[in-house]
Amino acid sequence: MIQKNERHLDIRSTLTFDQLWTISLNIHEQTNIVSCCSLNENGWLIVDVAETRLIHVTNQGYIKNTITYTPSPHYAVQFDNDTLAILTEQGINLHRIDSDGEFRL
Repeated sequence: MIQKNERHLDIRSTLTFDQLWTISLNIHEQTNIVSCCSLNENGWLIVDVAETRLIHVTNQGYIKNTITYTPSPHYAVQFDNDTLAILTEQGINLHRIDSDGEFRL
């Protein structure tokens, strides 16, 4: 159940905008500093700036992994099929995405 002021990810149909599923991200900060990028066919990467972490959400709506990231991440974007770029307070970090969709930090 989604609580008041709790951040969540909704996936909706591109044809009807009907909600397909929703997942709580366990983000309760009052600031709305959260960004998201898609990861090939392997889901989404949520950047939680307030908690300095990355949340990998699968296409089925499950949290696959939550990683504390230092320095504090601000945005993430995928380049090509195998490169993830993360903008931090100190610069840009590049990471490889494995063929199975896993990224190693």
